[in-house]
Amino acid sequence: MIKAEEYIPLVSKVTGGIYKRLSFRYSYDDLFQVGCVGLMKAIKGFDESKGYKFTTYAYKIIKGNIYCFIRDDSWYVAKRNKDRLKESYAPDSLDRMVGEKDTPIIDLIEGNISECEDFDLTIALNKLPKSLKKIILMKYFYEFTWEEISKAINVSQSSLYRHKVKAFEILRKELMS
Repeated sequence: MIKAEEYIPLVSKVTGGIYKRLSFRYSYDDLFQVGCVGLMKAIKGFDESKGYKFTTYAYKIIKGNIYCFIRDDSWYVAKRNKDRLKESYAPDSLDRMVGEKDTPIIDLIEGNISECEDFDLTIALNKLPKSLKKIILMKYFYEFTWEEISKAINVSQSSLYRHKVKAFEILRKELMS
């Protein structure tokens, strides 16, 4: 039987390493608490038959739990995306006049605007593979948390993130075509 108290120094070591880089944002105690939750997960999920040492397994789970906390708590936007965001906050009116003849933008758009409204998210969702569709529906339609989804389909949260990105790429292509 694994006793959590024996591995508190391991939690402290992992927490200290991360805290050194992020002390401006998080308190040591917060990170330590999250690390302890990771230790409990490691104790619960450890399988001796796989041949790993518990400390090796626990180290990864504790560190991963702290990074998940930081990722879920953070909102980081890369520099290249900040510029795109700034541009997107300044939309043009379709009534704005452009060109030498002062023509409204709406008159320059080829085709009928109502044609643009004909796309249907349901059609795009149905083109996703079943596994990706299930993830998207659980998260955005049934409002499951990432943790609940990862437990339900037995996949790590980092794998879920990759699946989400892949699903969004497929949806984007479908909706833009």
